Amino acid sequence: ARDIIDALRHGVVPKNNLDLLMVGPPTARPHLSEILLEVNARKSHFKFIRGQYGSGKTFLCSWLKEFALNHEYAVSFMNISHDQPLSDLPVFFSGVISGLRTPEKTDSSALIDILESWLLNIHNRTAKIEGINPSGPTSDHLRQAVEKSIEVELANLSEIEPGFSQALRAFYEGKVNENPELVTNAVAWITGSRALPAQALREIGVKGYLESNTVFARIRTILEIILGDRYKGLLLLVDELELVRKFPHARQREQALEILRLLIDEVGRNAFPGCLIIFTGTDEFFEDERYGLRSYEALAERVLTPFAHENLVSMRQPIISLESLARERLAK
Repeated sequence: ARDIIDALRHGVVPKNNLDLLMVGPPTARPHLSEILLEVNARKSHFKFIRGQYGSGKTFLCSWLKEFALNHEYAVSFMNISHDQPLSDLPVFFSGVISGLRTPEKTDSSALIDILESWLLNIHNRTAKIEGINPSGPTSDHLRQAVEKSIEVELANLSEIEPGFSQALRAFYEGKVNENPELVTNAVAWITGSRALPAQALREIGVKGYLESNTVFARIRTILEIILGDRYKGLLLLVDELELVRKFPHARQREQALEILRLLIDEVGRNAFPGCLIIFTGTDEFFEDERYGLRSYEALAERVLTPFAHENLVSMRQPIISLESLARERLAK
């Protein structure tokens, strides 16, 4: 109770127990929780949340984040900004990884924990098949069996992105051989760092860095790791889309809107299985014909509904519109 009161006093969303404060919207919450649970069946969904400042977009996203973590989903929350633009896919991916959280790790990126847990699951599953106590001493027989199982899994990942499977192999070898530098470099390459020297790339066994045309494959591989772990999927929350309108260069705005279109196209064809992406933006972002979503016809046709009726509101449409909490609504 004290944490909630202090958060409200400072004008920020409380970190936990948001159900105690949620007074609306009554139809959006069950719908969002429903489609989140659907991604556990290896489906992908996207949704836009639209509303003016103070209408509760960030609060609703925070509530959904808490709901997802409580139901064993991984979550990534990121804000669009000049430092985190939507116009650069590798930078966007790095933001996704930086914001990655799990029920066990909510204060910093959980990527390493997810990779370690994935490997541990393979170890435990292999030990069970071999009839060996997984918590006991690791014998040479079990180690060989685990390594064989890991190679099978890496072969499957290699079909999505060969470099990722090689980096994950280096991560495993670094852990087994107590080589923290190899572990650090492998993780840095996976997250899209371009600061690794050529020698580090050779030790990992990869060539080059993350490029725009390989980002979606990297996202799919991360999703396979998450789903292959004990998590039910990934909730990706992308807040503050309206800041795209404020990018100083027209080319940067166009690239951001094009990437937004590509993301929802990937989701639409179920290319991100196990992922729900939520985007938030103000009315100005959706209606601005010069700088906003309407300025990019290919995107507007996919997102904006062709008609609207005040008595007919479907939660299945791409956009959920929120009303501001006026005095009358609060009184209810």
